[in-house]
Amino acid sequence: MEKMFAVVDGQLYINEAYLTDSTVGMVRISDQRVEALDQSIASFSVRLAAECAARASAEASLAARIDSIQARIKPDA
Repeated sequence: MEKMFAVVDGQLYINEAYLTDSTVGMVRISDQRVEALDQSIASFSVRLAAECAARASAEASLAARIDSIQARIKPDA
């Protein structure tokens, strides 16, 4: 099993395979790299929040449609 990270001469290296599919190998973590990863995570968080909101909206719409169909099939007595 490959190492997730390593410290060489006081420098932190992270196995790129654990971060993204684009590159494989050990990557030195610099301030610029941390900033880029931070931006990627922030962007992912925004997309995830939008997807969750869209899914919740779709589920609410589906639940309302199911309730409407059930009411037409079996009206309250």
